[in-house]
Amino acid sequence: MTRKMKCFVMHRIGEVGMTEKPIPRAGPNDAIIRTSAALICTSDTHTVAGAIGDRHGLTLGHEAVGVIHELGELAAASGLFRIGRHVAVGAITPCCTCDNCQHGYPSQCGGMLGGWKFANVKDGSFAEYFHVNNAAANLAPIPRRSVVGLRTRHPLQFRQQSLDLSLQVGILYDARRTGVLCAHG
Repeated sequence: MTRKMKCFVMHRIGEVGMTEKPIPRAGPNDAIIRTSAALICTSDTHTVAGAIGDRHGLTLGHEAVGVIHELGELAAASGLFRIGRHVAVGAITPCCTCDNCQHGYPSQCGGMLGGWKFANVKDGSFAEYFHVNNAAANLAPIPRRSVVGLRTRHPLQFRQQSLDLSLQVGILYDARRTGVLCAHG
């Protein structure tokens, strides 16, 4: 039996809501992240409003922090990360091998805006778990001392009112007390 997770998806232009999907699996170079906190970006609201066309059933969200739940065999063999490590994942997740990436244009990975995959061409981070391609290049470790100020009851306790995603806001502080704004449930 396939394990399921809760996700916040775009049902159609102008309509969002909760649904269940199977927990994704990591490919050889990839990671599965258990979401701790996810930031709502204005591009999420533009996506729901139809700016990039219908993304029916696509999980929203593309900026998050979380804990590594699963690593593909090559990602694990790199020694850079381990299961249980706290990480940040940016909005742009390039392959790092195509011509555009190799020439210093990772946001154009594979073509125009190709580095922006979450909530554009693949499920995003507004879920209990999400898939990250090319983990060695697209995960940033968060030092343990930085996680102190982040408390999460459940990553998907969203209150939905139309397109307004009412979320609590938390601040993640590093050792220098520099804040990173994160929305969490």
